[in-house]
Amino acid sequence: FNNTYLYAFGGHRVTNPNYSKTSFERIKFSEMRSTTYWEDIEFDVGILEPENYISCIPINKQEIMIFGGQKNNYKFDDVYIYDVELNILIKDDDCPLKQADFFEMKNCIYTENKRKFIIAGAYYIHQFDREQRRWTILGKSIFHKYMTVHNLETAKTSRLQLHTL
Repeated sequence: FNNTYLYAFGGHRVTNPNYSKTSFERIKFSEMRSTTYWEDIEFDVGILEPENYISCIPINKQEIMIFGGQKNNYKFDDVYIYDVELNILIKDDDCPLKQADFFEMKNCIYTENKRKFIIAGAYYIHQFDREQRRWTILGKSIFHKYMTVHNLETAKTSRLQLHTL
């Protein structure tokens, strides 16, 4: 992010799929060759509910949008904004994903001079429009054929306002 840090939000161990990591970490690009030390991030404000299969994109020079994910047997439609400089996490209740999903593959395509981006989740292909601040579904993901093993329910999270955008 800003050519300074690489961020990691949540996750799980391949050797133990029942282990979920709820920590958030970053490492400086300039130190990646000389250290394996990841710095833990403790948010000054905010709590992220999903634990793994979360996806994210930088939305400007100060903020990262974090979305989707899963925890236990639930998939999420939540969207959060992480302000890197202020170190706060804001749940953005005004623009949740149109359908809850999680993201095993972290690939996205930017279109129209980065106005929109498209990302394939486990179930759907999602598009986000930065100007309208809205998500749309473009279709089913190719991965949905293999998702019967997961068969996750959509999380019914409370829409508590931590901060408003």
